[in-house]
Amino acid sequence: MKMRSPVLVAGCVTAGAALLVMLTVILAQPFGAAIDVAVVDIMELGFAFAGAAGCAFGVARTGGRLRRAFACLLLACTSWGIGQLIWTVYEVGLGRETPFPSLADLGYLGFVPAAVAAIWLLPSHARAGDRRRHVLSGLTVGAAVTLISWSTVLGPTVQAGADSPFSLAVSMAYPISDIVLVTVALLALAQGSAHRVPLLLVTLGMCAMAISDGAFAFLIAIHDFSTAGLVDLGWCLAFTLIGLGGLVSREAEHVRVVERSVVAASALPYVPLVVAAVVVLVRYFAAGSFDRVSAVLTTVLVVLVLARQYATVRDNQMLARTITRREAELRHQAFHDGLTGLANRALFTDRVEHALELHRRDHHPVSVAFLDLDGFKGVNDLLGHAAGDELLVRVAERLRGAVRSADTVARFGGDEFALLMEHGDEPAAVAHGLVEALQAPFYLDGRSVAVSASIGVAIAGADADGALVRTEDLLGRADIAMYAVKRSGRNNFLVHTSNLRLAEVDDMAMRQALGDALSEGRIRAALQPIVDLRTDAVVGVESLARWTHDGAQVPPNVFIPVAERGGLISSVTSLMLDHACRQLAHWSTDPGRAALTVSVNVSAQEVGDPSLTERVRSALERHGVPANLLILEITESALIAEPDAARAVLTSVHDLGVSIWLDDFGTGYNGFAQLIGVPLDSVKLDQSFVADLDSDPRTRHLLDGVITLLHHLGVRVVAEGVERPDQLEALRELGCDAAQGYLLGRPMDVTNVDAGTGAPQDASSPFAVG
Repeated sequence: MKMRSPVLVAGCVTAGAALLVMLTVILAQPFGAAIDVAVVDIMELGFAFAGAAGCAFGVARTGGRLRRAFACLLLACTSWGIGQLIWTVYEVGLGRETPFPSLADLGYLGFVPAAVAAIWLLPSHARAGDRRRHVLSGLTVGAAVTLISWSTVLGPTVQAGADSPFSLAVSMAYPISDIVLVTVALLALAQGSAHRVPLLLVTLGMCAMAISDGAFAFLIAIHDFSTAGLVDLGWCLAFTLIGLGGLVSREAEHVRVVERSVVAASALPYVPLVVAAVVVLVRYFAAGSFDRVSAVLTTVLVVLVLARQYATVRDNQMLARTITRREAELRHQAFHDGLTGLANRALFTDRVEHALELHRRDHHPVSVAFLDLDGFKGVNDLLGHAAGDELLVRVAERLRGAVRSADTVARFGGDEFALLMEHGDEPAAVAHGLVEALQAPFYLDGRSVAVSASIGVAIAGADADGALVRTEDLLGRADIAMYAVKRSGRNNFLVHTSNLRLAEVDDMAMRQALGDALSEGRIRAALQPIVDLRTDAVVGVESLARWTHDGAQVPPNVFIPVAERGGLISSVTSLMLDHACRQLAHWSTDPGRAALTVSVNVSAQEVGDPSLTERVRSALERHGVPANLLILEITESALIAEPDAARAVLTSVHDLGVSIWLDDFGTGYNGFAQLIGVPLDSVKLDQSFVADLDSDPRTRHLLDGVITLLHHLGVRVVAEGVERPDQLEALRELGCDAAQGYLLGRPMDVTNVDAGTGAPQDASSPFAVG
């Protein structure tokens, strides 16, 4: 512990010097008996009130339970000090021996209840479930301390007798009260406290007090006590330790809690037990026998130790059962949908793989079905997400009721479900049963709600290569069949066959090709400049994904939906983030381009994914670029599907310093309503706003109002699709902040941008040549 406080340093030095002076007086007796007694009495009085001052310091600098604890210690030290003042008046002021009992004993004994209250008030980390063991620990410590006291102080005091029953009672009160005091202090130390150092000092002070009180009671009983002995030194040491406890106290919120050792905490109650055993054995070998009280206390101790061990074993068993139950819960959560309780994608895929292993070995029948709810989005938008969640739970219940218990029903997310059948049922019949199960309406909050299902079924072995079918092939076929149902009218099912040559089949082939392109790094970035309309300078670029397949350009509006349906969109987003950050790092060494921003489009599926934040952070850190130069563009549809999740993810990304832009503004459902609660920096007006801007006055008036309102909301406005000079001039007049479009620059390959070609030839443009 580092003693940085001047008050603490001064207190330690002063207390150490005073203790050294007192020890010298007690051992050397340099001034003669009368003066030595006076010096020791006055020094004891000073130590008591110095301890009280230390506790007062603790009261002043702490709060809550700790403050009340030191207030009780202040009262305890003051009570003892008053007793010592009375004793000093007798011995020093009146020059005669202090009678026993006297009012001084009332002050001395008043220390105990206040000190016990202080110990119990110290904040503890003990859990409610530990109370039984702590009670047994307290009883064990109490019995052990009682046995020690009986063998050393209490027994001899009783045997020595007293001048009167009242004198004997007061003599007995000292060791008995100290038994309580030490028991409570050790028990509190074993339980652990948020303020372990002050508690340890106070506990040591209590032990010093108990030893001195016990010796005092015994010496009084045999009429052999005199001031200026080692007993007085013990009292002074007690107040020194208690006062230091007040000086090292800290506010609970400013102290780093030190985790106690479990082994040490568990072993602490056994320390007085070991001491008791040693004391009893020494006394036995000295006297040759046990007295009745020692025998009874020893028996009680053995019973308490056995009871505590039994309680510890039971607690460990309960802890093991709790851990086992928690592990089972975590396993269930890892492989089941949290809303419906159905299997999740991971568990479903694992079971499909296992079923296909059996199929390859012994032609075990395996089929899967993909189910997508028709009309769920409308219910979700109309009645809210709570009603949508309740509907999904009800749908899950009906699906479970429509299949065998051995079949696996899973939820893949949103309104998509899947079914694994591996027990010889006719898949078409099961799929028909699922369609029928959803025909009856659902009732949510008294309202009738109808949804249906489009179901695609795939059977292992149904095609020529069925014996070699892979999990992804089987799931892909069921997915294709489901989309075919969607295209043909919904509310039906379709079993995949080898002659199912619809657009969805080509879709699967495109997914495979796109996956290969991603793994081989053949998805490139094209950059389209964004121009500030006040300065005509290029202030940033939008990074657009481009893919060339079999020598032909595949339009983004074709392969991006394929990526979303095929689970590849996360890879596309991560790749584009990496492209953007790499370009920013490259430009950072060019003074003319170091301030350019790069924006990346993020799919609606990605906006609600909590991993997006970490992927953005990783890309920024990997390339060492400032977060404020990266922009994520989202669409309104991303805020409609899962608004709460989207807002949480966008807020965490925005907290990194990354800007958030709303793309294609004006094409979604809610327009301005989606701006509430979303950390947007800019809005990109859809090109439909700009198309007729220079020819239709109504469009101009509408856009004027939209731009004004967005500026009032503190959001910048960027216009897309600018192709004619008149459109650009109109946007300037309306106060639009920035624009992009073919008039200002077409999407360019990165190499062309770095060469300075293909961009608007404006002198202020960082893309301009020469």
